[in-house]
Amino acid sequence: MRYTTGKIASILNGEIRGNSQVIVSSAMINSKDNKEQGLFFALPGKRVNGHMFIEDAYRHGAVCAVVNKWIHTNIPIIQIKVEDTLKALGKLAKCYIDAHKNNIKHVLTITGSNGKTTTKEMISAVLSTKYRVAKTLKSYNTEYGLPYTILNEIDESIQFCVFEFGAQRAGDIQYLANIVPYDLTLITNIGFTHLEAFGSVENLAREKRSIVENLMKDGIVFLNADDKRLLSLKVFRDDLEYIYFGLSEDKHIYVPVHLIDSGLDFITLRVFYNGKWQKLRINVGGEYNASNCAAAITVGWYLDIPWEAVK
Repeated sequence: MRYTTGKIASILNGEIRGNSQVIVSSAMINSKDNKEQGLFFALPGKRVNGHMFIEDAYRHGAVCAVVNKWIHTNIPIIQIKVEDTLKALGKLAKCYIDAHKNNIKHVLTITGSNGKTTTKEMISAVLSTKYRVAKTLKSYNTEYGLPYTILNEIDESIQFCVFEFGAQRAGDIQYLANIVPYDLTLITNIGFTHLEAFGSVENLAREKRSIVENLMKDGIVFLNADDKRLLSLKVFRDDLEYIYFGLSEDKHIYVPVHLIDSGLDFITLRVFYNGKWQKLRINVGGEYNASNCAAAITVGWYLDIPWEAVK
C-alpha cells in the first residue's frame, strides 16, 4: 500500500488532523505490529479498545491513526476520524484491491469447518510455481484479518490471491464477500466448528452457501465430494461450474486421489493427473491432510499447473 494520509481520509470520508501529504505504506490492527509508515486502525474489542493504544502504535511505526473520536496526545501522530473504524478498514481494503483488479487474474476464496489454513498453504504453494501469489496471513480470516492481508500483501506484481473466509456468526461471509470480488471458491467440509453460534448444521451450511452465491459471473466452485452435506450448497446458476475433489471413488471427482500410506510425518498418495497415475509423498502427517492435498492438486489441475510443479 502506498497512499497519502489525505487520500485515505478522502476514501474513508473522514476528517483529518495533521499533514495530509504523509505517505502510508502498511496497515496495523495491533499496536505492536512493528510497521514502517504504518496506518493504525483503532478497532473496538470485547475487552479493550484500540484507541487506548495509539501511543504504543506510534512507537511501533504508525504515522497515522484511524479513530472514531479525537485522541488528545502529545505524540505527533496524524489522526483521521470516521464513524466506524472497522467499517473503515474494510472500505479501504475494498478500494485498494479494486485498484489492482487489472493485475490480478484470479481470486480464490476458501471456507469450511476444518482445513482452511492448511489447504490455503498447499494451494498457494502449487500456484506460486506459475503466478505471483498473495495469501491470507497466518489464519487471519475474519473481518479484521482479510482487510489486513489485502492492505499489506498486495502490490502491482500480484497475479493471484488466495483468501480464507472464516464464519463465526451469520453474515460473516457476506461481509467478507462485499470487500473482495472472487471468481473461484473452495469449500473443504462442513463440521461442528462454531456450531453454537449458528444453532444447527443446517444454519452453518446456509452461511457457507453464501460464499457460492456471491461468486462472480462464470465462477468456479470446488467442492469436497467426500462430504455429502456440501451438495446442499449448490446454487442453481447457469453460469457456475462445479468441480469435485476427494479421496473416494465418487464418479464426479475430476482428479482421482487415493491415500495409500501415512505416518506421523508423511502421507503417500496415488494421483491420476492428466491421463497418468502418479505417486506423491508429502511431508505432512495425518490422514486428514490427504483431503487438503486433493483440494490443492485439483485446483492445480484446473489451472494447468504441470505435474512436476505440483509435486
